[in-house]
Amino acid sequence: MWIYWFYNFWKYCNCENIKLFLLSICDKQENKKKNYNASSLNYFSIGKKIKEKPSIEKEYPNDAEKEIDSNSKDDNISNINIDIKNEGKSPKEKESSIDSEKEKDNHSKDDNKSNINIDIKNPEKPPQIDINIFHKEIIDTANTIANININPEGPDCEMYQSKILLGQKILIVMVYYNDTCNTGKLYKNGDNKTVKDAVSHYGIEIVSVNNYFDAIKELTKDENGKCPYYACWVINNYQIEDKGKLFLKLLYAFWRKGGAVVLFADNEPYIEETNFFLTMINAGFTMNGNYIGQKHIYGDNSGLLNSPALFNRQEDIYKYKEIKRGSLSHNLYCIYEGDTISSITKNGKRGMDVKLSDIAPFIAFARDSEGGITSLMKLANDDYGDLIIDGGFTKLFINMKENGTFRYVQNIAGFTARIDVHISNKINPKLYRPKKVTLDDIKNYESIEGLNMKVCW
Repeated sequence: MWIYWFYNFWKYCNCENIKLFLLSICDKQENKKKNYNASSLNYFSIGKKIKEKPSIEKEYPNDAEKEIDSNSKDDNISNINIDIKNEGKSPKEKESSIDSEKEKDNHSKDDNKSNINIDIKNPEKPPQIDINIFHKEIIDTANTIANININPEGPDCEMYQSKILLGQKILIVMVYYNDTCNTGKLYKNGDNKTVKDAVSHYGIEIVSVNNYFDAIKELTKDENGKCPYYACWVINNYQIEDKGKLFLKLLYAFWRKGGAVVLFADNEPYIEETNFFLTMINAGFTMNGNYIGQKHIYGDNSGLLNSPALFNRQEDIYKYKEIKRGSLSHNLYCIYEGDTISSITKNGKRGMDVKLSDIAPFIAFARDSEGGITSLMKLANDDYGDLIIDGGFTKLFINMKENGTFRYVQNIAGFTARIDVHISNKINPKLYRPKKVTLDDIKNYESIEGLNMKVCW
């Protein structure tokens, strides 16, 4: 229909300028698909020179077509907005995004979008993170110890926006089984909230296995040279068989290739995988004990943890080079410590006798109400992913409804995805995957100085 109209209009049109205008539209329509696939994009403006937009296809190949507005009319535009989520705005909203203030307003109304800005004039310069991908903390307390019994709830209380990690997966390995704590309860647990509920906010899928053979099979999957999981959570058993030792060696390789590892121990003897991993990396301490718990711990903004029942709310510790990361304590001021807890033992010392410096380079996240360091982390760098250890896995099952637990578990999933780090490296956090893990990696890492692989045999 439009071709018929166009033909008749052209036939009777004598205005040369209009002809040129229509011709440029025709050229754009015919070359639209070609332009999307080209290494650079051209756009036309009457009376102006043809300009080039730099390609972002190399950085976000799956999203490039949706994110490039080839009809921009502003010659002085200094950046391109790249939507991390595969949901585009309307054409009017895209035009208005040229105005940075309007862009912020648009993002604040849409929880499912997250942008980074790449400078066209300096394409090698790290992109600026749009602050709207992060949700701010609701309560700003000036006190060192935040004796607040209620954590913020409701919209925008999560660390990141909804579905920002859509397509990402966590592998959960749990060989231990009883009626209240088993892999089935990760997905559905009566009327209680579950781990699946916690991570689904970000669009993350969990895949669980209950034996080491399947754990090895999943961790060594090869999807275009990548492991399909960005993180692996291990819920501890009371013993480790030979296949379990092989799995933990592969888990080390996964960690060294950028994968996040989260080890959930509990009271003795449910500490085996965690202590095996700590011994393998020569941490110099182990998880031990059987503290009943069942109390609350509170946020310490100083991060010194100078008394029992405190967790670390110091934000300056979460850094990757010059990038300030999200916080594991995001919107948490009070956490239920769990039931039956293990904590750090260092040279026979336990509880408050274990100083923060005793576990360096690990960072203590929480002391239980008896003073033991029951939660700690080793933050990712260029050589490995995040490593988080928690001494009470019952929180994943019977304690998910308790104060702060659901948010804590959700924060672990979001934090270890390193969204802010990947954005700074111009990587779509939805698409990031660690390199594939193979059995050959075990031999390679055995030769690394300081790695205590002998415990595996």
